[in-house]
Amino acid sequence: MDSTIRSLLQQVKLITKYYSQLSTQSGEGFNVFKVINMTHNETSVHSRFIAELLNPKGSHGQGNVFLKIFTELFCENLNLDYSTATTKIEKSIGPKDLETGGRLDIIVSDKKNHCIVIENKINAGDQEKQLIRYNNYAKSYKESRLIYLTLYGDSPSEYSTKSEDYKLEEKKDYICLSYNLDILEWLKNCRKEVVTFPILREGITHYINLIKIITNQSTNEEMEKEVTTIILNSFEDIQAANLIASSVYKAEAEIQLLFWKELRKSLVQNNLEPKNSEEDFEREIKNKVSNYYEKNANSHPGIWIKIYQKDNITIHWGAEIESLFYTGFTLEINGEGGVSSTKEAELYRKFISEMGDFDTSSKWWLGWKNYSPELNFNTINENVYNLTKNDYLKEVVESITRNAVLDIYSFKTFLEESF
Repeated sequence: MDSTIRSLLQQVKLITKYYSQLSTQSGEGFNVFKVINMTHNETSVHSRFIAELLNPKGSHGQGNVFLKIFTELFCENLNLDYSTATTKIEKSIGPKDLETGGRLDIIVSDKKNHCIVIENKINAGDQEKQLIRYNNYAKSYKESRLIYLTLYGDSPSEYSTKSEDYKLEEKKDYICLSYNLDILEWLKNCRKEVVTFPILREGITHYINLIKIITNQSTNEEMEKEVTTIILNSFEDIQAANLIASSVYKAEAEIQLLFWKELRKSLVQNNLEPKNSEEDFEREIKNKVSNYYEKNANSHPGIWIKIYQKDNITIHWGAEIESLFYTGFTLEINGEGGVSSTKEAELYRKFISEMGDFDTSSKWWLGWKNYSPELNFNTINENVYNLTKNDYLKEVVESITRNAVLDIYSFKTFLEESF
């Protein structure tokens, strides 16, 4: 078995190297969303791109073609009037209480009282009774569909779907869709409709490749076919591939756990005390890292330090991993997150934007930034692999800690002078 595994790995390594060289020569590795560091921006990239394609009056100029493909795939028997359909993002449906209100990520509606509501979850966690509130709004229409969209088709939590009296049911009250399968299928069908429109076709291709990047899929289908052919060469090769696959998750998890433990130790040594005790942190981070790899769940492994609290405002410095590792500041009002785009957070966000390098477009973060050099824990780039080397690991965590100390000092100074 050992020789079979070594042979299989060597063959895959050669194929990967070959297609990597082809990608460099052809420019296929270029992705505009990755270049501008907007791979995971939920509102400004993903909701906007999807909504633009769904909009019959969108700049794509294809009328209702893309919307019709979407409804035929995912909204069976919805009698949407394509001729009057409009699309909006971040639509306010009033102040939030336990049954109503909030902001809809995407809504498609027509003048005959039909709608599609899409709750888009890439970075964000569920809010209290969020789908209940959106379901109540959608039901005010004659016909409606409520869609819960995540990277891998995860189900919403009971925190979002359960009230004191009832609980929403999947397929009856809402539909779960995934980026890695459902949205990719829709986009590929859309691309078939615009093969003679090169700019539009390549724009959709860039977005398809972006989704493959953030859902840990190869962007090269020919390479996947060659690897599949090798694995199917014999029963022994399939056995070896299964053993490799099951071991990869554990190896990736070990690297990430090593990173988090070292980072926490470095922060503590610099008088930055995380919220959780060391014992609680290690138990929680182990569980989240396990879910991150074994269940492909967007479990948000991270570490948090409270830096400010006054009246109903609490601010944390935090570090998290989606695909990439990033750091930043979050704000809570009365213990509730996702409020960084509100009027109450405006002054804090303004200062963060003046600090430089921070992306301030998320309602969940006052500002966040990716670490450089890039640490991709999803596809395990070379920088992440090098964390297995003790000297490099210490160098990275010390760099992150230095930046954290400077950022926290700057922000706390502003807070003390302003409030």
